[in-house]
Amino acid sequence: MRWISECSVIRPKIPSATPTEPLAVSDTLIQALQNPTVFGVTDPVEVLETGISWVLLAGEYAYKLKKPLNLGFLDYTTLERRHRYCREELRRNRWLAPDLYQAVVAITGSESAPRIGGDGPVLEYAVQMRRFPQSSLLSQRADQGALAVCWLDRLGTILAAFHRQAEVVDADSPWGSPAHVRQWAEDNLATLRCCLTDSPLLEPLEELAAWSDAELTRQESLIMARKRDGWIRQCHGDLHLNNVVVLEDRPVPFDAIEFNPELSAIDVLNELAFLMMDLDERGYRGLGFRCLDRYLAASAHSGGVAVIPFYAVYRALVRAKVAALDLRETTDETERGALLEQCSDYLAAARHWSTPSTPLLVITHGPAGSGKSTLAERLLETLEAVRFRSDVVRRELYNLAPGVRSHAGPGEAIYNDEASRRTYARLRELAAEALGADLPVILDATFLQRAERDAVRAQARNLGVAMIILHCHAPESVLRLRVRARHASGGDASEADEAILDHQLQNAEPLGAEELPYTVCVDTHYPPSLLTLSRRLRRRARVPD
Repeated sequence: MRWISECSVIRPKIPSATPTEPLAVSDTLIQALQNPTVFGVTDPVEVLETGISWVLLAGEYAYKLKKPLNLGFLDYTTLERRHRYCREELRRNRWLAPDLYQAVVAITGSESAPRIGGDGPVLEYAVQMRRFPQSSLLSQRADQGALAVCWLDRLGTILAAFHRQAEVVDADSPWGSPAHVRQWAEDNLATLRCCLTDSPLLEPLEELAAWSDAELTRQESLIMARKRDGWIRQCHGDLHLNNVVVLEDRPVPFDAIEFNPELSAIDVLNELAFLMMDLDERGYRGLGFRCLDRYLAASAHSGGVAVIPFYAVYRALVRAKVAALDLRETTDETERGALLEQCSDYLAAARHWSTPSTPLLVITHGPAGSGKSTLAERLLETLEAVRFRSDVVRRELYNLAPGVRSHAGPGEAIYNDEASRRTYARLRELAAEALGADLPVILDATFLQRAERDAVRAQARNLGVAMIILHCHAPESVLRLRVRARHASGGDASEADEAILDHQLQNAEPLGAEELPYTVCVDTHYPPSLLTLSRRLRRRARVPD
């Protein structure tokens, strides 16, 4: 299998800059490296040139050489630096893509007769990677309409594990602070204004600039709190669909930023927002929310989602800037038209994230096994909503890692009255935060007690948000069958067994007459289509009296 794509390593064109020393990698060396015998292969060696590197595709491998450039944010001007950044590229990518990133190899010999490895003075260093077919890129799968849901589920889980072990940016560092985020956003907008002068896109750009400034001001305290709490980490830094490949039915992120730690020192949810924006721009907005859902469940931290719209707009504008910079480098009218269309598409994606959606708060209602979590999981894609599960939030509050069971029975430990009170209070906090950023919310919990539902109803009324109670039910025999099967599998955040189900059935408080006007009942043994159910929810939703 060939494991590195012909285009996957190609970064956007970068404006030319004057190197601080003569170009060390000569045309003679690059030409000589196209001889298949250098790599011990028989097929022709292909060469790809990007703004900052050359990539030689030889047999089962690709060899990436860095150009000796100084672009301000990147400095490859000495052989020692290029060696260091080759090693850093290998280190940064080995956690997420160990099967792709093989080694850093020395190029020795002479410019006209180079060798991979061997003795003698080193001419250059290269990152050796395995190749894969271009069709395996997640971007290609998306454009072909062949994006499997399971890949986004796995990607959310993989990223959560990656971020948990990622280096936390020092609290004293300016990176990730509101001022630092504002600087990057303003610099990005300044470049776009310069590139799009006299373009009809300038007016929508200014509208987005005003929104970004206001939203950043509104979220400043949250951004600062997330930095204080350690959520600014050394992330991938460039996580879009063209930097994720599907290998053996598993999504593998690659090509993490290695040349400047400041660019990858970001909020972990900034990373998720980039992925969600790219999915949205390609017509898969619902799958972006599904990926976020898996990420939140696996990350053991559900807070902070209110920053996602701001970062999604920022990332869309970054991608628009990349196309705009290319626009300045070409006079070909066909290419210019295509690049202007790219700019327009990314500005449209930014507007999508900056335009308030219809406020909606959905709470589920039903005992264990009633199918509420399964239904909520499917609905969040259609409603493009953030889901907060009581089972996940409860475990976060008591520092239970994903996959670890508490073995508590009804009324014990994390299932006692105080634990439930804290869990439902935290659910309301999370809902308020997300709704404040115009994100629809699903609170996935039993809500069997009247007081719990009344508290959410009061919250929705105070916020002026339309609410729905999604009442899920099924025959008791079906409830027991589902609970036994789920408990035996041990693969879910819920620990509910039949003892807990019995406790819930005995203590549940039925819906009151005043709750029924905004209640939708679903027999999950014979559930309706998602489209039908979504329409019912939209029609029934209302701000509680």
